Amino acid sequence: MYHRVALFLFVFCSVNCISPNTLADEKPSTETSASLEDINKGKEIYKKSNCAFCHGWSGNGRGHPRSPGVASNLRLSQLDREAMKHIIRCGVPGGAMPYHDRMAYRDKRCGIEPGSIKKTDLPTKGKSIQAREWDALLDYIIALRADGTPDLEQCEAFFKPGSLNCQYLKK
Repeated sequence: MYHRVALFLFVFCSVNCISPNTLADEKPSTETSASLEDINKGKEIYKKSNCAFCHGWSGNGRGHPRSPGVASNLRLSQLDREAMKHIIRCGVPGGAMPYHDRMAYRDKRCGIEPGSIKKTDLPTKGKSIQAREWDALLDYIIALRADGTPDLEQCEAFFKPGSLNCQYLKK
């Protein structure tokens, strides 16, 4: 019973809690001191890790129709950098968000004792993100918050100019 309560609290907080430094009525932080090079590196990691399959190319939560569930809109996320990193690293047990830290659930880094929850409750394993890649990925996701409404120029910057994926944005 204890494990189910702990799992519920972890999932609930992972999805619904915000940091004590963020008020519920505040807009998400769009400030980043990252260079354009770091943000572009983060975009490549976002692509490589297949984040767009669920969260959409623009991070708006409208991924591929065959994705495993409704993904968070990263552009509107109230999570601070550390909370976002934790969810990406550890996924959401019992949910569709996979974990991207290859050592997640092998030690206590995700806040759960190894072997304390059933394998069926563990999130699926996503593509591993290397330690040196975390900052760039988070810089990219935070930069999405300041990007406004996704448009044709942003879509073609994500894919390539003339991409069929961007046809719906042409007027």
